[in-house]
Amino acid sequence: MSANINRRRLLATGAAGMAGLALSTLPVRAGRDGQLHEVEIKGFKFRPAKLKVRPGDTIRWTNRDSAPHDATAVNGSWQTATLRKGQSAEIKVEAGMSNNYICSIHPSMKARLVIESA
Repeated sequence: MSANINRRRLLATGAAGMAGLALSTLPVRAGRDGQLHEVEIKGFKFRPAKLKVRPGDTIRWTNRDSAPHDATAVNGSWQTATLRKGQSAEIKVEAGMSNNYICSIHPSMKARLVIESA
């Protein structure tokens, strides 16, 4: 009987952990400084390719590809570090910052930030 209880606990714990993973890709409240927005780099694409943000928000890019990538403003005004598979980098959104960006390593990868007023 205790083996059944332990299996149930293990399954419940695993299900709760998986639910947390599923929710981790959604924007989450980051306190009064704004929201945290997740951008996944996968299949040589930024996902989402168009993201609405506000000044004070934070954007986190996570590389899911085996190739290295970065996120770089087209005008060069901001850039993340080069990200290897599984690595992430964050940038805080500022009013007036450049909103079109690419991967400087693979310039055919393009995305856009829609920066709304605070």
